Amino acid sequence: MGIGNVDVHYRSICWHNEYRVWPLHTSIVENNPGGFNSLMHAGFGLGSTIVVILSNSYIKDVTDISRSTTVDDSHPGIDVPYLIVGLISISLSLVFLVFYLIETPDPFDSSSQQRSNFLDVFRPELIADGDRMFGIQMIICTILFDFVIIGGELTFGKYVFTYVETSELHFSKDVASMALSTFWVIFTISRCSAFFLSYCVPYSILMFFYCSTALASSIGLTVLYNDVTAFGIFSCLFAASKSPLSPLVTGWMSQYIQMTSVMFMFQCTGAAIGGVVLQWLTGFLLEYYGPVTFTYVVTGVSTLVFITFTIMYLLAVKRGRR
Repeated sequence: MGIGNVDVHYRSICWHNEYRVWPLHTSIVENNPGGFNSLMHAGFGLGSTIVVILSNSYIKDVTDISRSTTVDDSHPGIDVPYLIVGLISISLSLVFLVFYLIETPDPFDSSSQQRSNFLDVFRPELIADGDRMFGIQMIICTILFDFVIIGGELTFGKYVFTYVETSELHFSKDVASMALSTFWVIFTISRCSAFFLSYCVPYSILMFFYCSTALASSIGLTVLYNDVTAFGIFSCLFAASKSPLSPLVTGWMSQYIQMTSVMFMFQCTGAAIGGVVLQWLTGFLLEYYGPVTFTYVVTGVSTLVFITFTIMYLLAVKRGRR
């Protein structure tokens, strides 16, 4: 998934309070931050798709080697596609570093911008116009939301191949690879489409629609766990509905709090912890309790996503917009 990580570099450059972005991007970020993030974060899905395509040709060969008593050292291993992706990621990161270092005209009046520093972590009232309790509540909800959203995305993308191959679906490796590729393709398309939808549909409606659809599709995967057709339908629906949530929630929150670089740090913290914990938990359950636990994890994560956003929405509506 290394190529997809480049959108994180771009997001961190554009989103912190200095707003060191070009004028064309400035209007998009100000007027529709959720749509902007959706378009930029589509790079994650695109990168994940490319990695799967690069890895597919190695999966069968590596499996055959692992089952043999001797290893052919002349045969390239699975590390080759990831080495390629790593080099591309480093190259693109250096390009964005150059962009960051280039001095560009500040499209905003810098005197009117509040700049964040590390001590702002201990001052949650700064993001909530002086309301300390509301700031604390939104920080906690933000960490939890990104925990389950990003952790759930990474977990599904990592283990769906193992699940469809070892569960009662009994997919071959080729079909399992196709299922994984399809998931990431739809994931990417949905994020791109969210950019356009966010211009004509309010954030709240989009968020509740995607949260509800993700929950319904995950329940379908759990109930009809041995139905190949049902898996195809619900996995695609899950990818399409889960994908836009992470970038759109940023736009939604910007209506109620100031999305400073400190808030972005809290988002990244929740995402990082969720990526570690949920992937470890799923791997543990798959190893000791079987592949059917995969769908339980997916449904549990989708339930937490829906509940967390509902709490955030009720807290924000009660207080009102900025």
